[in-house]
Amino acid sequence: MTDYSEEQRNELEALESIYPDSFTVLSENPTSFTITVTSEAGENDETVQVTLKFTCGEKYPDETPLYEILSQENLEDNDINDVLKLLEQQVRKKNYMLALCKSEMWNLWPKGHFSPAPCTSLGLPFSTAPLL
Repeated sequence: MTDYSEEQRNELEALESIYPDSFTVLSENPTSFTITVTSEAGENDETVQVTLKFTCGEKYPDETPLYEILSQENLEDNDINDVLKLLEQQVRKKNYMLALCKSEMWNLWPKGHFSPAPCTSLGLPFSTAPLL
C-alpha cells in the first residue's frame, strides 16, 4: 500500500532543498506550495518572475497535481501561455518530476534575453528531479 503522505513530505523536503529561497509550503493537507522563479537580468536589466502554485490531491503522485500561475512580473501573454503549455506537457507525460527547473523554464524565452541557471542541485537532469 502506498503511503502518499510520506511520499509528499519527502518531495516537499526535496523541493525545499532545490529552491531554498523561493519555495513556500502553503498547506500540508492538501499539499499545496508555491515556487517563485526569477530570471537573471536581461539586456535592459529587466528580470522576469513567475510564481507557480501547485496543489496535490491525497493520492498524489498517482493523480495529477493542479497548477496555476499565481503571479508574474514582466511576462508577455504569449510567454504566460508557453509556461502553461510546458506545465501541461509535463503533467500529460505524468512527469511530475521537476520539469520546472530554471534551465528548462527559461529555455522558453529567446536565448539572448535570459541566462538560464541549470538545475543541478541534486545532480540530476531536469526530467528526474522531484516536483511533487
